[in-house]
Amino acid sequence: METNRLATFLDYLRSVHGRTRRVVLCIPPADLEWAAGPGRFTFGDLVRHLAGIERYMYAETVHGRQSRYPGHGTDLADGYEATLAYYDRLHEESVALFGALTEARLDDKCLTPAGTPITVWKWLRAHVEHEAHHRGQLYLMLGLRSVPTPPLYGLTSEEVRVRSRDDMLSVDIDGKRFVTTGNPHGVSGAETIFEYRTDGRRITGTYQGGRIADGHVIGKATGPDTIELLYHCVTTDGELLAGSSRGRVSRNARGLVELHFEWAWLTGDRSGGHSCYIELANEAGDDRG
Repeated sequence: METNRLATFLDYLRSVHGRTRRVVLCIPPADLEWAAGPGRFTFGDLVRHLAGIERYMYAETVHGRQSRYPGHGTDLADGYEATLAYYDRLHEESVALFGALTEARLDDKCLTPAGTPITVWKWLRAHVEHEAHHRGQLYLMLGLRSVPTPPLYGLTSEEVRVRSRDDMLSVDIDGKRFVTTGNPHGVSGAETIFEYRTDGRRITGTYQGGRIADGHVIGKATGPDTIELLYHCVTTDGELLAGSSRGRVSRNARGLVELHFEWAWLTGDRSGGHSCYIELANEAGDDRG
């Protein structure tokens, strides 16, 4: 992450702060001033410390001013709601002050509270590291209180371990909907919508539209980017069809998931073909990047 470009830093800070705030919101209000031992930070102390250090040390010193850090006591904010409001208000003020920096200022020097000269962008990097350090304390303290906490980046370590198997899909298709981009010898067409559910190994799905009145899919992942499916449907003409396919899952340059199948009928003339499908673009959301 580059902290020597202001826009990049501000965007990264927004993400870092958002992850920290999710952990802060896990603190039980009744435990706000609980500490792991005498002389240790309480939950409230940590939240007030994060707010005060960001606003009155980092956001001041990057502008060449002296640190005005006021401490972390309950005299600054007392009670859960007041502490959370203090945290949010000081962060908003800090972001405004960081946003007032110029690109040229990032390469200038500022002074730490110890009087040590440091390049501004490096001092901003230290700010992010400082927040991550205390976020770790919050996680540890919440664990000591048996409070469930969110995974940092969306998956728990156990889920990462499961998804690291070589028979797990590396590209997520769970909850995604797809339309065909090419199926010259099949029954599904541009009006047929496929929707899949998966835990990364087992796959189920439904499809409907066009000539398909109702269809269902079961299958499994056979590798990080390969799947095997069985499917059956009833057409709008009342015909019952069933087939099998082997497919490859990938993500295109736009970030949309694509499926490519070699398939064969298990009913009728037992013919087969090749078909391609793409994730509906207006539903891709954050999965594009």
